[in-house]
Amino acid sequence: MRSKTRKWMKQAEADFKAARDSFEDGNYEWSCFQAPQSSEKALKAYLYEKGYTSIATHSHKELSAECAKLSQLFQRSIYTYV
Repeated sequence: MRSKTRKWMKQAEADFKAARDSFEDGNYEWSCFQAPQSSEKALKAYLYEKGYTSIATHSHKELSAECAKLSQLFQRSIYTYV
């Protein structure tokens, strides 16, 4: 795993834990903010692992579309969930 990928995944996991903890504490609005932060970072980690050097969007739709160009799994998922 590339070091940049590792950095982004570590932060994605930390954000996911924070979202889960916020939810369990009853801070639902804060959890709703943190959860997408986590998924955005995980998508970016995937793209960095695949060789991207710069990613200038925060859009889940755009990030998912880029991932779908690289993986049939993402391609199937994007039409199921978006």
